[in-house]
Order: sequence, then structure tokens, then C-alpha cells
Amino acid sequence: MKAITGKPERLYKLTNANGQTQNATRWGENVTHTAKGGGKLCTEAWLHAYRTPEQAVFMAPQYGYSRTDSVLWECKGVVGIDDGTKVGCTSITTLKRVEKPTLTREQRVEVAIRVAKKVYKGKAWLVWANKWLDGTDRSRSAAYAAYAAAADAAAAAAYAAYAAADAADADATAAYAAADAD
Repeated sequence: MKAITGKPERLYKLTNANGQTQNATRWGENVTHTAKGGGKLCTEAWLHAYRTPEQAVFMAPQYGYSRTDSVLWECKGVVGIDDGTKVGCTSITTLKRVEKPTLTREQRVEVAIRVAKKVYKGKAWLVWANKWLDGTDRSRSAAYAAYAAAADAAAAAAYAAYAAADAADADATAAYAAADAD
């Protein structure tokens, strides 16, 4: 993550076609809004923006914005919090509208792999993911093999969970039967 300096930085903000965000805050050229900061990021305490235009466009669907009905603004903001997907600012000034970049399928796959690597640690999948990311092997057959290994691991985990649930049910039934016998 980028260091938080407390100084204005170049950022990017998404609005709907009318220059409004979801909470009906209106933005436009040289419009400034402030917030108190403090607490969690996705609250009224912060104004949020993105560090790159690509990041803004990638995250747009999460906030209900589509490619055609949204506006991307270059802005300057004082960053107070950064969760890696967006930043929270105590002050943002939207400067001008900018062209939204078009993300390629490859860029979207790369982001998906990097996010999945944060939580999924299956060995075969991680080997494939690293090879895809470094460009060593992006073949369909390698992707399918990683998928199959991950699916097998998930199926084994699900089977173990069902077996544990069945065992817990059997234990509970036995305990109820013992209680009724007393």
C-alpha cells in the first residue's frame, strides 16, 4: 500500500452521469467536499476515491456504475485511510472529467488471481497462478489442471464437513437418547 502523507494527491472519483455519488453528493469541475475522517472507510466519515483510473473502472460495478452511465473525474484529495481497493479522504476536489480506460480481459484475470491468492493457498493452484502472473504458462490446459486440483480439494473439504456434521448429529442423538433414559 502507498504511504499516507496527509498532502493532496492525484486521485480518481466515479460518479453517475449527473455527477452524483450514491449518497446524492454532487460533484463537478473544481467542486470540493470535506469529511471529518476517523473510523471505518465505508462510512460518512470519509469521501472515497481511487489511486488509478483503472482501479476506479474495475471497482465501478461494485457501486452500481456501468461503463456507459458513469463519469470518471481526476481529482486531488487528502488521503487518510487506504484499504488497497480505494482510499478515504478528508477533502476531495474534482478537477476535470477524464476518459475511462478500457480494461482488457487479461487485466481483469490478473486482478482476480491476485485477489484469490490472498485467501486461497492450494499448492497446485498457486503454482498455476504464479506461472500465469509471470507469463510462463497461460495455457488453457494449465488453467484446467489448476481448476481440477482446486475442485478436488474443495470436494474433499465439503465431504469432510458433511461427515463431521453427520458425526455431530449422531452424538446429539445419542445424548438425547441418554437423557431420555434417565
